[in-house]
Amino acid sequence: MISAGRKDFSIPEEINSGDLIWDCQVHPHGTLYFSSEQVTWKDPDMETSMVQITVFTDADVRKQSNSDAIASCVRKLLDQAQISGHLEDTLTELTIDLSTNVHGELECKYYFVAPDRRVLFWENDFEAKHLLGEVKGVTSGHIKYAMEAEYWMHRELYPNDCKITPELHRELQAMILHAYTDTIFSEVSLAPFDTDELQRALSIVDYLNGEFRPYTVSSRFLDPSQGIVNKDSIADDQYIWAYARLMRMFTRARFSNFYGEIGARLGTDHAVYADDSYLARRPIVKLFNLILFGSPSSHVRKIDSVWVDQAVNRPRWKMFMNGLTSEWNGLVIYSTVMLAVDISFLAVPTIDQRPSAKIALYISSLWSVASLVVSALLAHSGGQQDNIDRATAFMTRMTRSLHGKENLAVIFSLPYALVIWGMVFFFLALSLVIFLSANVATWCTVGPAWLLVIGFIGWPVWAAKRHPIGQPVSFLWNRRKLGE
Repeated sequence: MISAGRKDFSIPEEINSGDLIWDCQVHPHGTLYFSSEQVTWKDPDMETSMVQITVFTDADVRKQSNSDAIASCVRKLLDQAQISGHLEDTLTELTIDLSTNVHGELECKYYFVAPDRRVLFWENDFEAKHLLGEVKGVTSGHIKYAMEAEYWMHRELYPNDCKITPELHRELQAMILHAYTDTIFSEVSLAPFDTDELQRALSIVDYLNGEFRPYTVSSRFLDPSQGIVNKDSIADDQYIWAYARLMRMFTRARFSNFYGEIGARLGTDHAVYADDSYLARRPIVKLFNLILFGSPSSHVRKIDSVWVDQAVNRPRWKMFMNGLTSEWNGLVIYSTVMLAVDISFLAVPTIDQRPSAKIALYISSLWSVASLVVSALLAHSGGQQDNIDRATAFMTRMTRSLHGKENLAVIFSLPYALVIWGMVFFFLALSLVIFLSANVATWCTVGPAWLLVIGFIGWPVWAAKRHPIGQPVSFLWNRRKLGE
């Protein structure tokens, strides 16, 4: 029921819950969250300078019970941080969330943020395993990039209170320019975006540079004479969110690639852990190469180049799946043509006089149908693996077994191998029709042409199997070998 004469339906700017005064904020994606600014002292004796604390929460503080619970948590955490001496930064943020445990009791989850250091910290020992993902061998210096990525995730979630400086803009611009140049001139670029996406990102950053003032920070208590503007000059949350999203993607990529470490990854095909991808150790690949025309070796090399150290590079994976999907779609056409040719050949009346040729055509038709079905199924399933998270989960599930990569390579090879087997049996049926004829003239005229065709087919196969005599060695390869 809308009361008579009501015209104001806006969200209240502030909620006074007693202990804390909350500002209502709307995320660029539409989520409502709340922030509250507090002032405390660096130490419990109040003998040093003051610290500005900005508290964020997604809990509905319009309910008094939630607001009281959060206020109690804030007091306890700030007191503990004062005693521990962890409030050495002038600006500190605190994010709190409420949840219910298995016993039905209300729990308070939190993390502190030091914006000037771009890190998160806690008042208790924190198990950071889930922050590292699949990255192993993390050192204390290397983990700083994971922490910075989490900081930028925090900025994405709560973009209203942020400081954007010209230095930050130049840092992000330099990251994009380096990634853009590397993607253009290198096939193994570690950039988390492809060329088109980087070009658009660079355009976005250039646009944002014209929109931002030198400093934008939410400040209610700091002195304006210190060079920090008030809330009226804050840039839109959408701009800050865009900065944070790009910074998080690049920072996370640095962490995953061991940026700043001696054994840093130099390309998407460079493994920083023990390499077990040599085909010499894969007898199953050699076995299936004999019946699948060498296609498993080709596919297992491609899989090794995109699934490195149990991780996927997004542009590389996108290129890999686009190539596979194009290959499978093309093989669908070949299979359809082969099936039509086999059926047409079976309709020839004289084929009944050649039972062996008829059997070969039956087998060729079955191979063509199998290739058609498998290609369609793989093309459909491949289109669902475009998301990087789904791709990583898919590769993890498929490669978990002893011969996971090999099995996947064999599956990817089936459409090509099946259509080739269909062509082989069609060629066999055609040869039987020709050479089972009693006409000597046919033998003499078609025989040389048949041998010539065999030679032309075998020539590229033999040439593809030859090892190159010499290969140019790239500077990247030299650096990689020196680092091993």
